[in-house]
Amino acid sequence: ATLVSLKEVDPALTEAARGMGMDRWQILRRVLLPLALPGILSGIRMSTMYIISWATLAAFIGAGGLGDLVLGGIYNYDIRLILAGSLPAVLLAFLCGLAFDRLARRLSIPGAANHE
Repeated sequence: ATLVSLKEVDPALTEAARGMGMDRWQILRRVLLPLALPGILSGIRMSTMYIISWATLAAFIGAGGLGDLVLGGIYNYDIRLILAGSLPAVLLAFLCGLAFDRLARRLSIPGAANHE
C-alpha cells in the first residue's frame, strides 16, 4: 500500500516542488508522504485487521491465540465460551479500526484527495 500510495501522487506536484528548489528528500518528506499518508495508514489498518483475525483463527491449528475460548466453546457446545472468545476479538478489531480512522482523519491534509 505504501508504494502504491506514493506512486499515485500526481507527478505535477513533485515537478512543482522540484521547480521550487526542493531536493529528493524534501519532496519525499514535504510532498509525497503527506499526500500518500491516507493510503499508507489504510494499508497498516488492513494489516492490523489481518493480524487480529489470524490470532483468532490460530486456535484452529493448535497455536493458541484469541480463538482458544471460541474453539473450546465449539467443542463443548458452550455459547458462553464462544461469546467470551469472540466478543473481545470483535471489540479489539473494532477499536483498532476506529483508532486508525481517527488517526487518518487527524493526519490528513484538507483537500489532499482532490489535488488535481
